[in-house]
Amino acid sequence: MYNLLSLLAALVSVCGASRPCNEQFDLNGCISSGNITNGRSFPYRVSILHVTNRFRGTGVIYNRNIIITSAHVVSGVTPSELKVRAGSSSWNKGGILMQVSRYQLHAKFNPKNRAYDIAIIQLANNFIYNTQIKPIPLCVNAAGCYASAASALGWCPTDKTANNKDPFSLISASSALMSPNECHSPLGVSSLNDVPEICAEIPTNDACIVDYGAPLVSDDLLLGLGVKIAGCVSGKCLALFTNVYHFQDWIHATVKVMN
Repeated sequence: MYNLLSLLAALVSVCGASRPCNEQFDLNGCISSGNITNGRSFPYRVSILHVTNRFRGTGVIYNRNIIITSAHVVSGVTPSELKVRAGSSSWNKGGILMQVSRYQLHAKFNPKNRAYDIAIIQLANNFIYNTQIKPIPLCVNAAGCYASAASALGWCPTDKTANNKDPFSLISASSALMSPNECHSPLGVSSLNDVPEICAEIPTNDACIVDYGAPLVSDDLLLGLGVKIAGCVSGKCLALFTNVYHFQDWIHATVKVMN
């Protein structure tokens, strides 16, 4: 079993662009110096919180009462302990808070190696869509889902928010997509041949590490959910995402059962 916390701590020290996350967060890695965004730029992203107001990760709106996120964001806590904040560029204020009704992890989810790291959350009530709360479609075209470039989203401190007025902002960072092996080999991670993944390279002057459940998007389509492993190798910041395209059938079937 990989000691993810130790690995990420070592990687952050190598990447000059990264800044440590506040200890009150369950962020083992985060976007650190990309572009600060507002709620209207990415209206589908949400923050997933523990009822004690601890940040657990990021997710995306699939429909009026369904959120898609990484399995390890919700694993280990009961639905009644979780809330979802939508419609805000801040994880801890603004927008609306929704209670979680239940969630479903992928049956093959392995918390040790983060295989099949995807989950569906059902909310207790429905969203009312507006300019800051909207769903994101899944990428359904194989060719389009392997675009050469994408954007990763997440919450973390930046130099621009160092005044503590809003110390954690929603950040977007450009990413170049590569073969999963590009992430496996340099990071010393064994390839999971039956687990669909996306490897993304994020420029070191943009961001280094992405927070858990962070969406990888291209042309307002959902490509992936991160992060399993991320770090700086030979001047490159690498992140491994669950490839959502390969889980479409599971997502549709799970949502159908929930609703």
